[in-house]
Amino acid sequence: MIRPLAEIPLNHPCVFGQSQVLEPQPLLVYENATVLPRVSTHRPGVWAGRWSQGIFDANSQHIEELNDKRGNRNLFYPKRELKDNIDLKTTSFKHKKIILYGGTLYEHFGDMLADTNRAYQLLRHYRTSKQKVWFHYAVPRLVRKIRKPTILEWINYLGLNKRVQLIRKPLRAEKLISCSQIHRDLHYTQADYHEASRAALDQELAKQLTEIVKTGHRVAYLARDKLRKGTTKFIGEPELIERIKTLENIDIIRPEELDISAKLALWRRYSLIIGFPQSCMLLKPIVPCNEIKDLAEPVFLIAGPNCLPTTWVNIDKACGFADFFLDCNDNQAKLLQIRPEGFTRGNNFDIGKAFRAIERMRKSMPKKD
Repeated sequence: MIRPLAEIPLNHPCVFGQSQVLEPQPLLVYENATVLPRVSTHRPGVWAGRWSQGIFDANSQHIEELNDKRGNRNLFYPKRELKDNIDLKTTSFKHKKIILYGGTLYEHFGDMLADTNRAYQLLRHYRTSKQKVWFHYAVPRLVRKIRKPTILEWINYLGLNKRVQLIRKPLRAEKLISCSQIHRDLHYTQADYHEASRAALDQELAKQLTEIVKTGHRVAYLARDKLRKGTTKFIGEPELIERIKTLENIDIIRPEELDISAKLALWRRYSLIIGFPQSCMLLKPIVPCNEIKDLAEPVFLIAGPNCLPTTWVNIDKACGFADFFLDCNDNQAKLLQIRPEGFTRGNNFDIGKAFRAIERMRKSMPKKD
């Protein structure tokens, strides 16, 4: 039985992360700020500590609020004092009057969507500005240009293709303007996240999306069976998909085979979207709508430990989506002892339970217009 996502207990074994909705925060403005590019720390360990980048105030103190965090984990944090990161006597700085700081660009699709939210907020205030929007880029510094087509596509859809500037050298800004993370993965979402997200898309693309008309009341199943790497692999999904293929009025969609515009269009084209949690679902808040009912209603399938980040719970609450979840746990199965190649974990689920629920949801959909 499906239940409201906002009501899922945070101690549910499938859920991990913290959950809260924060009040909107104003833009952050700093005078005489210093921006350091991404550099290697030469420290062994996890990837988030092998690199550092950061922004410092007029007193040469690290501005922690402008560094990325996921949950309570710091990403690419520099040392607190500017002088401990660079040699101030020999470093050459480029001087800028104004820097609009958009955050960090990540090559992983989900990370890119989750961590470009500073830019969403800036675009609410500086959509028509000609000022460049500056970004750190989460790749080795030797990479001089954006190399991932997905990032270039996303930048274009945000209307920033002529305004993006990568931070590659130390900068000094008379004025730096940015904001705190309006959504921090696994931790919180601000109450104005939906408003900022909808303001982020280029106006022409937003107009094209609003012109999409649903054809009947079709259901989309977002498949993960072709993925070769990720956090969670749901064992048995190919069998579930074969069963779903026997049902009418339901389409099997593999989001990784679509460009971003087609992913966005899913939320206008379908009435119901069903699937295990995946990055494509982060696009819903960005799709323009007059009313929330104009967008497809998602049902998150969950099964096994740590498969539902609070990311979606927080976004659901902040945006007022009233999305749903279906617990497909197989009480007779155990977590696989052998981790599937390319994945952190392999979770079993009750295939029959999932199929029967999907069949009921499809039957409950209104008939074609």
